This record gives sequence, C-alpha cells and structure tokens, in this order.
Amino acid sequence: MAGWAEVPKLTKVLRVKLSEKVPVPVPVTLWKEKPTNPDDFLEAVHKLDTLAQEEYRSPLAQVVGRQDHDRETRLLRVGRLIGVMLKQPFATTQLLDTASPFSQAYRSWELNPETAFEDPEARNTWQYHTLEELRRDPDVVQSRGFQHPSAYAIAQDAQFERGFFGYLAISCRRYLCGNSQLRAEIERQLESAERAGIEVKALGPHTLVSAGAVSIATLLVQSIPILGIVSTPVVAGLIVIVFNIGLDAFCQWASNPNLFNATKET
Repeated sequence: MAGWAEVPKLTKVLRVKLSEKVPVPVPVTLWKEKPTNPDDFLEAVHKLDTLAQEEYRSPLAQVVGRQDHDRETRLLRVGRLIGVMLKQPFATTQLLDTASPFSQAYRSWELNPETAFEDPEARNTWQYHTLEELRRDPDVVQSRGFQHPSAYAIAQDAQFERGFFGYLAISCRRYLCGNSQLRAEIERQLESAERAGIEVKALGPHTLVSAGAVSIATLLVQSIPILGIVSTPVVAGLIVIVFNIGLDAFCQWASNPNLFNATKET
C-alpha cells in the first residue's frame, strides 16, 4: 500500500485562474488521472480512522458522531486530522498526558524550523506541493491580504493544525460552496443513495462506498484544483465532512470572514 506522503508519478501543470499579482504556479505532481477506486478509498478511510485513534483515542465514527458536540465542533475535529496530515513532514509530535482543552487531542505538533522545508526529501512530498499551491491560491491571497513568500511562511502563519485545514478550506470553498452545478451533483448523488435505503451518515468504509463516496471523491478531485495534489486520506476526510456533517455546515464555517482567527488555538 502506498504511504501517506508518497508522491504519485504522474505529473502535470495545475492550471488555475490567477490574478495579475499572483505568480503562475510551477509544475506540480497530481494525484491520479482517475482519482480513486473502492480499494483506494477503503484504505484512505482506514488511515483516517487510525489517525483519529492516535490523535483523539477514539475511532473516527465517534469523533464525528458525538451528540454532545455541535456540527462546527465535529467539523473542526475532522478538519484538524486533515491539518495534521498536511503538517506531518514539517513538524515534531509530542504525546500529551491529558487531552488538549482546545482540540481534545492527545498529541501536539510543533512546527520545525525553516530548514525542514529546505530538505530535498521534504520538498518531494505532496504536502510541500500543496503548501506551495495554497500560498499562490488567489482566494488565499485575498483572504489574508498578501501572498506568503514561501511554503514555510504559510505553514508558520497557519501554525496550528486547524490553520492548515483553514487554508485548504479557503481553497475549496469557491467550488464546494460557490459552484451550484458541483453542489447540485453532490446533493443528487447523496439523495440517490438515500432513496436506495443507504444511511449516508454511517461511517463504515463499505457503507460510504455503497453510498457513492468514490464517485463523489472523483468528482471533487476533478473539480477542485488543490485536491489534485493532496493524498487520498485528505479527500476521504472531506467526504466524511460532506456525508456526516454536511455541506451547509462546511460552507457556513468556511465563509466566515474571521475564519483565519477562528483556527487559532488559545
């Protein structure tokens, strides 16, 4: 099975519409021509579940299914897992004796010095390419009011795992929230699964596959440029948010004008 940070061999140039002030992106490594299949997706959900148990000491189904947490809290707990995956090659983890009062996680991730971003091996990860594209993303630039000069700069600005997820959400929200055709197709597939008697909020990997998660994951990767770079478990995390927490909750949170400050840990 492929490792989380393994960079696929297929390379292309990611084309996005950029403003005149934003440099043209360099060639990056994309995920796959055909983004996923059931085996890929099942492996991705398994990895996401393993990470949830490592971070929260709870399986993924419990993380997103706690009835004493509101939708935003559950969204951010899954979002933090995505942020951990983005941050992993450039951070040092530390086990905590008790759960963080802010994130409820039992591990912290301390960002490494800038030299970690200069390592050739680190620069050959999907995480590094993702940070490079995020710092050039016109929506990210607009939301911050400036362009970060390097991958390290945007990582330092994001700092916490929720911050990394926040930048990814900013890059995705134009498509997930602003593209009515994409949103309608996602909702059509979810409604089709419900009519077939499938509980779309159930988080069993095989249930997700039966509910159309693979085809929706393929649709997202084909429609959202940044998702052509990230690893399969990141896309699986977004699918969990869409299926279990809902697009409305994601778009409400991602459209918050104070989104960046909301990702800071205090």
